[in-house]
Amino acid sequence: AFWKHFGGKMPIIGTGGVVTGVDAFEHFLCGASAVQVGTVLVEEGAMVFERLEQELAACLEKQGYESVAQCRGKVKEL
Repeated sequence: AFWKHFGGKMPIIGTGGVVTGVDAFEHFLCGASAVQVGTVLVEEGAMVFERLEQELAACLEKQGYESVAQCRGKVKEL
């Protein structure tokens, strides 16, 4: 809703529940410019970022996007 309300002109940071690259992808679909990684960072350490990057890249490719910028705000309404 914020993404649409501000026409994509206000940065949004997605927080909460980012454990996998798919979670990050879903936040980006909703318009996030960045995501916060908290609990999983404490649990797995800094190497978690490599895993998340690989999972996000695979998800983007599977969905036909070349970058996060291409998918940002593209969530489909029901």
